[in-house]
Formats: sequence, C-alpha cells, structure tokens
Amino acid sequence: LAESPMDLQKEVFLAQANLAEETHKPLIIHCVKAWADLIACKKAVKPEMPWIIHGFRGNGELAPNWFAWGFISLLEIVLIRRLCVRMADFLFLETDDKSIDICGVYQNVAEALDIPEEKLRIQIAKNVSIFHLNG
Repeated sequence: LAESPMDLQKEVFLAQANLAEETHKPLIIHCVKAWADLIACKKAVKPEMPWIIHGFRGNGELAPNWFAWGFISLLEIVLIRRLCVRMADFLFLETDDKSIDICGVYQNVAEALDIPEEKLRIQIAKNVSIFHLNG
C-alpha cells in the first residue's frame, strides 16, 4: 500500500533480506496485502535466519500456514483466540500500536490461550532465545 512502486519495494526488501542473512540476524517484516510476493521472496532467498511478521493481521485460518512456511508472527489478540496452544512456540508479543502495556498483553494472551501467564512468559523467553533475538 506504499506509494513506492512494488518493483522497488521488492528490490529493497531482497537487499534487506540478504543483509539479514549476511549478519545472521532475524528479519522483521511489516507486510500489507503482499503475501504472495513475500512468499516468492522467501523462496528466492531461502533464508536460514527467521523471518518474523510484525503485527500479522491476516485471518486466523491463514496464520497456521505462515507457521508451516517458517514465518513467525507477532499476532493480535483477536487472532490468538483462534489459534491453539501449540502455536505459542511461534509467538512474540508487542505493544507498539496498543494502548495496553506489555504486562496486559501477556495477561490477555494467556487468557486467550487458556494457559497460565507464567507458562506463556517462559515460552516467549524460550522463543526469543531460540531465534537469537536477544542479541
């Protein structure tokens, strides 16, 4: 939805994806209505580093496909309610566009997944560690 031509967006995105690979850093992606292009880019790059979807707002039925394709999502609470607990292995939580603090996000997500908040906190910490997002 940006004003820049899609060809230029793809060129810059691929350069960033390759830089993420060269520096061994995960790639955090904000994607709006360009999912097919994103998948094509992922197939072209064949990344070893994780690609993390920031603020995924696709439908709840689509989310498991992103996990299967190796995408890790930062999900809105409305989507989390549609997902099963096993997908907690792929979650990272955020607050950048919310009026709620991170403690409230953890509480809401734990409630939506019907798991203890402490279990969710441990899982998120494990996810951060596994995907080397802490350094």
